[in-house]
Amino acid sequence: MIDVGTKRHRSKYVDLTGMHFGHWTVVGRAEKRSYGGTYWVCQCDCGNTSEVDGKDLKNGRSTNCGCSNRWKKFHGLMGAEPRLSKTWNNMMQRCYNSSMPNYRHYGGRGISVCDEWHDLKNFVEWAYSTGYENDAPRGKYTLERVDVNGNYCPDNCRWATAQEQLLNKRTSVFLTIDGVTKNISTWAKDVGESRANVSYWLKRYGNEETIRRIKQRQLTIEGA
Repeated sequence: MIDVGTKRHRSKYVDLTGMHFGHWTVVGRAEKRSYGGTYWVCQCDCGNTSEVDGKDLKNGRSTNCGCSNRWKKFHGLMGAEPRLSKTWNNMMQRCYNSSMPNYRHYGGRGISVCDEWHDLKNFVEWAYSTGYENDAPRGKYTLERVDVNGNYCPDNCRWATAQEQLLNKRTSVFLTIDGVTKNISTWAKDVGESRANVSYWLKRYGNEETIRRIKQRQLTIEGA
């Protein structure tokens, strides 16, 4: 005898990765749970992460990690400090939002933001304590990590111009001369040489000869 009972249809699976629900951004699907339900790893705008039931995301029962009161304070601060707030938000997004194009260069490499700076107020206070000027021209104060492989934290960050930022990349080549480390572009500028020449010295003669030539140029400038 053939069972002709009602056939159940499974609902179509919808991938929520990259979608936004309130302050949540869905990073990816969480591991399956024994008691059912589909949970998603979500990143709150404040930087916190949590696993949230997909049903709660879709019906609006969950819109943030519980930091709504803190966000009221953040929003007021964001209105007063729009430029610093944008810098802070970009920092958080590149470290924690996997849907961002440049995430692979930051969060994807394990770069994170220190707990202290998850609070915008603390970041703003650090900015002004380190010489930040709100009315400065665009590009004068950009947030730079001293160690490009290190995290965002007070001990590893400083303000740099946009041009200085370009010189401090993972692809930059550095030379240490008499205990002072600079990239080859900066050394070239300091001794009045072209970057192309210094790069050629490195490829043709190696570090030792390049350092000797740079030091010779320094002596020439000092004796002029």
